[in-house]
Amino acid sequence: MKSQLDNYLSELLDITEGILDLDLNDEESDGKLLEFQSEQIRIRDSINLILTDSHFTAANRETLEMCLIKEREIAEHLLQTKKTIEKGISKFIDGRRTRSSYNTESVYSMGFFIDSQR
Repeated sequence: MKSQLDNYLSELLDITEGILDLDLNDEESDGKLLEFQSEQIRIRDSINLILTDSHFTAANRETLEMCLIKEREIAEHLLQTKKTIEKGISKFIDGRRTRSSYNTESVYSMGFFIDSQR
């Protein structure tokens, strides 16, 4: 029979794997990510309460180490996503800057630039 600590650790591992499986480019995943993270916090608090009263077994330690490894993977994944988004924003801003330098009204009115679209 599994102890309550085993159940919490198993649940924590499942939630952590669920976070890894989320598609962070999908807007619907934002809400799920927040739900998963709040659930992780709740479970960690419950584990802390149990650990003050009892001790770890080898199986508990192994499950917890798996959770920590998965959480490191999540952190790396989130960092990569952040870098990708920052790169996209930077590219967008640079493109806007370039476009505005060529699309000024004075350039059109003075006749130095011919726009094939107009």
